[in-house]
Amino acid sequence: VAILLEFAARGIDLTNAVSRPLKASGGGAALGEYCFFLDLEGHISNEVVADALLAVQAGPAQVKCLGSYPRDGHPDSDRSREMHQQWLDAQAWLDLLRSKV
Repeated sequence: VAILLEFAARGIDLTNAVSRPLKASGGGAALGEYCFFLDLEGHISNEVVADALLAVQAGPAQVKCLGSYPRDGHPDSDRSREMHQQWLDAQAWLDLLRSKV
């Protein structure tokens, strides 16, 4: 759920989400640990997408990136541009706070 919330909080649509249990014997994984395969709408060069991926990587789940591919001929959606602007505004706010500390 924590992984899904990182994307939901940023308005990033997941087009596919699959979980598979990790091998518990000999692979170093504990029983109940999973590997997640996610397809999402967005490119790693988008700061909002990158921020979500950073948050997921910083968490307890094992993360592997199989690739990030731009959609040829498809500009970012209005929602993607809006989320990107909100992220930039939040980053500017955080930078302002940090400058006062």
